[in-house]
Amino acid sequence: MDRRDDRELLEAAKENVAMLYGWHRLDHADSRQFYARDRRGRILWLKARTKYDGQSPSWDWTNERVPYDDLIGILISPTGDLLLVMRASRGLVEKRKAINKESYRFRWNAENAALVEILWTVEPFDL
Repeated sequence: MDRRDDRELLEAAKENVAMLYGWHRLDHADSRQFYARDRRGRILWLKARTKYDGQSPSWDWTNERVPYDDLIGILISPTGDLLLVMRASRGLVEKRKAINKESYRFRWNAENAALVEILWTVEPFDL
């Protein structure tokens, strides 16, 4: 699968999850970002990643001033099947993010998995 196909699957996953939960997409100057508003009025930042076997994926970003209340992390299989939808508050993401020279990262691992709200997952889900 080339990167273009992968991006299309990731974008479709974000659209489908927003539709599934009744979240309304918000317009944003950066069309690569996907923001939505939930029924309580909270701003959600939807980020999707492909999960490969043996990989501990992360949701990465470069701008620390991203406007959101909760991060919605979505994991899909390489074929586009939905594996996980999780919700983490901005406070948790800020506290648990890893920082390197060029980006920030919220890693999907057992420690962080215990702290987030799992909205949907396949059973059993292998970290």
